[in-house]
Amino acid sequence: MDFLKKRLEKILKKLGNYPLKQFWNKLGSFERKHKCKHIPSSELERAEKSARPAVEIAQLMVGHYGVKAEDIALDVLNEIGRKDLAVKFKDNKEESSVYSKRKKTDYSKHYKEEIKDNLAKIREYNSLPGETVDFNAQYTKLILVNKHQQVEEKKMELEAKGKTHTHLMEKHRDSSINIEHLFSAIENEPKEPKTVVIQGPSGIGKSFTVHKIMLDWALGKLFHDRFSYVFHLCCRELRIWENNSLEDLIMQCSDTLKPAMQEIQSDPKSVLFIFDGFDELKLFPEDGESKDGINVATSEVIKLLKKNILREASLLITTRPTALHVLEKIVKIERCVEVVGFLEEEIKDYFIKSFQNEKEAISAFNIIEENKVVLSMCFVPIFCWIVCSIMKTGGQNSEQIMKNMKTDSQVMLHFINHLLKHHCMSSPSEKTEFLLKVNKLAFFGIREEKRVFTEKDLSMFSINTDNNETTFFSKLFFKADARRHVLYHFLHLTVQELFAAIYCVSHSSSEEIEQLLNDSLDTQNQSLIHVVRFIFGLSSVKSQEMIEGGCQITSNNLRIHLHNWFPKAVMSFRDNPPFLLQLLYCLYEIQDTQFTAYAMTVLSRLNFGRYTLNKIDCTVIKYCIEHTDSLEQLDLCSCNLGEKEIKILRKVIFKSQDIRISATNITIDAVEDFCRIISAQKMYNYLQVYVQKTERMYNFLLQANKSDAETSISVCDVSASCLIHLFKKIIPKYKPAYIQVSGEFDREAVDTFTTFLKCEDYTPKHLSIKTKHSNEDSAEWICNHLSSHYKFKCAKWELSRNHENWIILKYETGIYKPRYCM
Repeated sequence: MDFLKKRLEKILKKLGNYPLKQFWNKLGSFERKHKCKHIPSSELERAEKSARPAVEIAQLMVGHYGVKAEDIALDVLNEIGRKDLAVKFKDNKEESSVYSKRKKTDYSKHYKEEIKDNLAKIREYNSLPGETVDFNAQYTKLILVNKHQQVEEKKMELEAKGKTHTHLMEKHRDSSINIEHLFSAIENEPKEPKTVVIQGPSGIGKSFTVHKIMLDWALGKLFHDRFSYVFHLCCRELRIWENNSLEDLIMQCSDTLKPAMQEIQSDPKSVLFIFDGFDELKLFPEDGESKDGINVATSEVIKLLKKNILREASLLITTRPTALHVLEKIVKIERCVEVVGFLEEEIKDYFIKSFQNEKEAISAFNIIEENKVVLSMCFVPIFCWIVCSIMKTGGQNSEQIMKNMKTDSQVMLHFINHLLKHHCMSSPSEKTEFLLKVNKLAFFGIREEKRVFTEKDLSMFSINTDNNETTFFSKLFFKADARRHVLYHFLHLTVQELFAAIYCVSHSSSEEIEQLLNDSLDTQNQSLIHVVRFIFGLSSVKSQEMIEGGCQITSNNLRIHLHNWFPKAVMSFRDNPPFLLQLLYCLYEIQDTQFTAYAMTVLSRLNFGRYTLNKIDCTVIKYCIEHTDSLEQLDLCSCNLGEKEIKILRKVIFKSQDIRISATNITIDAVEDFCRIISAQKMYNYLQVYVQKTERMYNFLLQANKSDAETSISVCDVSASCLIHLFKKIIPKYKPAYIQVSGEFDREAVDTFTTFLKCEDYTPKHLSIKTKHSNEDSAEWICNHLSSHYKFKCAKWELSRNHENWIILKYETGIYKPRYCM
């Protein structure tokens, strides 16, 4: 602007006094044409009478017209007949424009190179000195939504866990907006916004999104035809600058931009200012005054936000939702989008990029996918990073990964400690006070079955929504009764449950703990059992070492409460599979072998029949069974177990005196391995093994107990070699009374089978063989062959011809009676 003012001064000085008056008298008629702010005649008259009229008028023109002062000057010069000066002024303008364009390209290009150098590589939170990773190789797309959620919709999300939670989150994909469209006209919003706000709670990825925008702009992938300059201003750092000038703000982004200041200010439409972390300015909503005494109310920051300077510049502002009410008093928000984090597809993508080995990543993700608590929290990028960091230490072995995952309590404490360290600027004493207030609110919410809170609720616990105490909260706006209302909620129900548990173990009286434990025995209070589960987890030595904020746990008293509660819980939950499983999770969380051994003496029957179990559930069941020698019954029938679940459980189920377990879609190798383990176990009075081939895989059923029932084996549609292999493992030990076999067996296979039975010197009471043959001679041969070896009390062969006509042959005291069925 200074350069433009000097050019105007030079031209106006050449007019002389009378033509100068003609010049300024004509300005008003061209102001309307160029839509510029009007210069009052009184100010122009005062400028003309001054000692330096050309200088004063040029100052007024630049101040009121900005860069349009050039066009108005040209029009007026032509109007008053001074085309000679107009041509000269125009030549100077074009020369200046070429110079400016050349300089803009040079400075902008140099600035972009700086950004690429600074942002292409990043340090992770746990990086060693000098250790960096490629940002774009690590970046995973975050979901930004261009809408406000309804209260009931948000409550459903907060209460859901696991797959239910991820399915509810998927609906956001329909209302998502891509980064490249933040400043574009979109459906239902035809006007291009110039002020965009990105809001979301701590750790959800707001600053990560800003990093992506800056780097992609520098690489020419984003906004390259819209913004010549993009400036990233970190609000946390801005607070220490009391008297920022516009030049100071820009120089914070790059100290090489000083020569480009005129060019930047002369074309504000091509400039984007990003204010990252507006909430960290800690402003009062009325006038932008800082709460901690730093006067930023009249600073260039506030002027930029209020559009008092560089009116045509664009703004992108990130903030926690709890500071939106302050922001909207200062800024005219034209578009507000929310970062909801990762959806399930993005979580998987994040794992793949984090591990850099797809096989390991998929293995780790499959484990997380089954963990209801962890999967529900992985939509928060910071939590996802923490989980990956923990799991990467496990290498390729999924069981080892699980060991490194530890318990849900420990994973959640990692997450909370991380947020406290990187997203809460409080001192240690302030953190202690903060945790107490938030823990009390969480406990109150669990007790009152509240998932969302009003500002009145928060004020009851002295929680100030305008500062860092909102680290673990998100803000929800909704309309009702023609008014806008505000509610708050924890990042996730799991966070609230953990905070409630922390309060319970560190600040509750013995009576309060006793009351909560007793109330949890009512299955109507579903959230309480999850709080109890975290109480078990927090009572472990490892968890106590991880708790920050000065929370002291009276371990001895707490253990006594838990010790007394467990038998009562067993009585209440033993016939309720979901709650029974939560009891096992409690034992897994505490990670105390002595306590688990005691608890399993009163939990002698584990009946999960027809209740779906996943890999994490099976790991927990395995852990508990490993610590008992008094398991009377284990029912895992129709629990949707597959090969991975069977692999986890196979070595512990035989500790039970009574077993029922089934699996679907497992390989024949898994079947054979399981039969090998059966043959190596203690002797059961009754054993039933059922194997059935489906299209490519096998279904499996095992029952074993100490009853006097006779052993049976049923094998359907398996190969002859597989059949013999299975029989070799089971028949010598159990000598089953009932054998049922079906499959495509030729004469050689039948001969091998009968020879094996003969070698074992035993004859089953009942033998049923179903095989496929093309003629009656083959069927008769099989009957003769079997009868020459044994005299069965009852034998039956079913033979099919071309899968259409069945021949049923019965053997009764040496007489074969064929019967044909169509």
